[in-house]
Amino acid sequence: MPGIPGFYTATGVGTPIAAGKEAKIFNGKEYLLEEGIVGDFALVKAWKADTLGNLVYRKTKSGLIF
Repeated sequence: MPGIPGFYTATGVGTPIAAGKEAKIFNGKEYLLEEGIVGDFALVKAWKADTLGNLVYRKTKSGLIF
């Protein structure tokens, strides 16, 4: 699974949503472990694309010149 598999959040602490979830205390504040969500696809808007899927965006800098 690519991406973030899980993260801690204070949202839901002390509510029925917290039942059965792992809780941990950081710096005296309680947090719940939430599983990350995984998308099957994404819509991306770009200016140009080639057959390999490389995208070019308008009005962005293409690279740094030293």
